[in-house]
Amino acid sequence: MGSAAWAACTGRATLLDKAFAIKVLPEARSQKPGAAERFLREARAASRIENEHIVKVVNADRDDEGHLFIVMELLAGENLGDRIARGPLPLDTVLDIATQTGDALQAAHDAGIVHRDLK
Repeated sequence: MGSAAWAACTGRATLLDKAFAIKVLPEARSQKPGAAERFLREARAASRIENEHIVKVVNADRDDEGHLFIVMELLAGENLGDRIARGPLPLDTVLDIATQTGDALQAAHDAGIVHRDLK
């Protein structure tokens, strides 16, 4: 797969003094049929869900050159993949992660969304 499905970066809203995560649909991906609509559908779907275990979508738009982006809350913490790479997780941690994931999936399902890409 030549290009990632999306690119991520962070930014700061200067007037709000708040950091955000920005997910950008790369130019190469945006040329694929249906890619822009799927990207926006993801933003719309995520913005409809209110759950403490699902990132909050703040905005979705195009920049001056027409690139699509989604602005989300920036969450502090360690990437789960990085944490797992350091060694086995204690059972209580695994159960807590599974419970939070189940809660988030239930919220998505309650909103009519079937999630196929868990992170």
